[in-house]
Amino acid sequence: MSDNRSHRQSFISLTIYFISYGLLVNTLYSRQPALQKQYDLDAADWGWVLFLVGLGSVLAYPVCRYFLGKWGSKRMCRRFGGLQALWLILLAYSPNVTVLYTALFFAGMLNSAVGIAINAQGALLESNSGRRQMGQLHAVFYVGSFITAALSSLSAKFNVPLGWHFGVLAFVMWFVYILVGSRLVGDFSPNQKKVRERGGWKTVLPVGVLTAFASITEGAITGWSILYLNKILGASESEASLGFAIFSLAMMSGRFLGDHVAERFGAATVVRFGAWMGAAVLIASVIIHQPNALLFGLVLIGLGHSACFPLIYSYVGKKGGNAVAKVVSMGFVGSLIGPIVFGRIAKLVSLDAVMISAAIALFIMGCLAFTIRDKHRAAKPA
Repeated sequence: MSDNRSHRQSFISLTIYFISYGLLVNTLYSRQPALQKQYDLDAADWGWVLFLVGLGSVLAYPVCRYFLGKWGSKRMCRRFGGLQALWLILLAYSPNVTVLYTALFFAGMLNSAVGIAINAQGALLESNSGRRQMGQLHAVFYVGSFITAALSSLSAKFNVPLGWHFGVLAFVMWFVYILVGSRLVGDFSPNQKKVRERGGWKTVLPVGVLTAFASITEGAITGWSILYLNKILGASESEASLGFAIFSLAMMSGRFLGDHVAERFGAATVVRFGAWMGAAVLIASVIIHQPNALLFGLVLIGLGHSACFPLIYSYVGKKGGNAVAKVVSMGFVGSLIGPIVFGRIAKLVSLDAVMISAAIALFIMGCLAFTIRDKHRAAKPA
């Protein structure tokens, strides 16, 4: 009974961490107009904002690997989580753009550190319980995204200064991170020490490539489908924005269901079917060329793509925290490369070509699903 209670407390604490993570990493983007106005950033400057956050996330791997081995994921969650929250203050009070850009780079590193830590915690939780739970944890990330969207909308409506918004949120989230962190799963048990030795590059590189493609395709949908709806298919701005909400809700719903579906059909089958379904839907949307077709398609694409990341991290988590760090970092590489590649395609060819390229990337992602061919059930602890 005490083990069940301890597991439940750890699951609740980690759920709060995933919600908080979704809230914090999206706060910067949700207040984009206010940031651009405060620091006098044009569209090109905003591109540098996105690039520097992504670059920091990618280059954080050696730092994260060191602290994962020294502290373990539980301490990383508490310490880097608290710092990630307080770092918002610097983004709102930077004295000039140079300091802002530097702070953004380190914000990306902190995002990566917390992302690696919470996914390593999720893998430990699954290992201790013997059942899949990563999908549910990733689903609540979107709860944080919706919270930050609502807070940012209210802050903008009532003209709340950026410093007040970021400052109050920073201290509240710092307190939350510290408060619930003591209930997370402890690292460094004999079982976990054995597992950590199985995460070499040769083992995780194929899974990392799959993760990179998953990041590229998700970024293509969230970053370009709304623009495609508005500029090419003639949807109004409000209808196009609805597309993002539809996709997000489908992703959240699919992740709540993903663990159960993977138990029945296997992780590789779920990822492959979801990716290929998304590719087919994108091609069909380009051919049909109607906004309603793509809006409906975003439901299917979101449901199909939703289980990918949770199943990847669940699989690679059995190989230890170091393997999780490598795979998460390769996912950030995909997030950095994707916008550059699709941006060039959009500029040199067309937005139709972007959608078709995204469909090709989804097809390749489905072909790479064999890299997570694990048993239908999460391995029970030895």
